[in-house]
Amino acid sequence: MTWNHFPLMAGLTLLLALTGSFLPHRRKREARACMWASGVTMSIFIAGLWLTLQRPPLRTLGETRLWYGYFLLTAGFAAGHVCRLRWLPLLTTLMAAVFWILNILQPQQHDQTLVPALQSPWFVPHVAIYMLAYALLACAALTSLSGHGLTSGSVERLMRPATALLTLGMLTGAVWAHLAWGDFWTWDPKETWAAATWCAALIYLHRRPLGLSIGCGRWLVWLTFLLMQMCWYGYRWLPWLPKGLHDY
Repeated sequence: MTWNHFPLMAGLTLLLALTGSFLPHRRKREARACMWASGVTMSIFIAGLWLTLQRPPLRTLGETRLWYGYFLLTAGFAAGHVCRLRWLPLLTTLMAAVFWILNILQPQQHDQTLVPALQSPWFVPHVAIYMLAYALLACAALTSLSGHGLTSGSVERLMRPATALLTLGMLTGAVWAHLAWGDFWTWDPKETWAAATWCAALIYLHRRPLGLSIGCGRWLVWLTFLLMQMCWYGYRWLPWLPKGLHDY
């Protein structure tokens, strides 16, 4: 599998996911089958790409977009089922499509070699944990658009694991940074945005003791989501920020 196969595999994955999202409730067995098939299709591509590159496809922005879309589909399907939000898988599928279309329109060169710091055993879990956390944050933000999602506790049920994964991602990153560069934390641009994202998520989870309203909670969820986007790739658009250890 190479990136030349991505448009076909992504298109098939999205087609299956969209089909599962649009099937009526009385055909939920077929809908679930389509969603499972979409996940299997992209899993095959990721596994094949991993073997071809001879490294985890997690290094470049394009490769993280690949995983983000994959986790969006998975998290959207699972959250939609658990929280009984039938429209959520459709929205997460459309969001995944945006990131995958960017990969198709802006193909990136993928070097088969990794710099020494990225050859650490902490590399794969650190990035994968963050991508899953980002996907759950997206699900929480989309769910918050519904008043029922806020009042029923569905958003909080998504924010709790997302925040836990953000915490775990920061801890694994700190250990990795200490092993690679000798410092647990350096406050480079990406780490600073990661800390801001984590703090916003914690404020949301502690909004009741702080006396914040439901409407304020919705804004906090979206603030966390937007800070996450800045942490992931948005900080690169700010040319006045100094170059950090996360710029390879």
